Amino acid sequence: MKIEITADVVRVTEPVTFASGATKCELHVTWMETGKDGSVFEQIVPIEFWGDRIDKALTFNQGDKVKAECYLGGREYETDQKGKWRAFMSLRCARIEKVESGDQPKQSLKEKVMAKASQTNTQADDLPF
Repeated sequence: MKIEITADVVRVTEPVTFASGATKCELHVTWMETGKDGSVFEQIVPIEFWGDRIDKALTFNQGDKVKAECYLGGREYETDQKGKWRAFMSLRCARIEKVESGDQPKQSLKEKVMAKASQTNTQADDLPF
């Protein structure tokens, strides 16, 4: 399944080479999401880059806004001999582009949350007791 994510880069991890010879690095991205009750919370997800795509991941910096097209995958494995299974998902990058450079002065995530909170109903401070 392919999904598209537009988000801000939080960090780029160092490439890691596994015993199999495969090399991977991750681009951690974040965005703010509003819940049904109006509360705002941060989402942070890793996007995986494998093999020759790692060079592309290393071109991004913290604060860059990117648009990524990813493959959503999932696997499961048995954790022990007692039949206990675990499942996990991963986002593997298919294509990525910079939408906005992190060099421009931007509002931090904390400032965005505080700004959104100040726009909500101020009557929440009026307690009946």
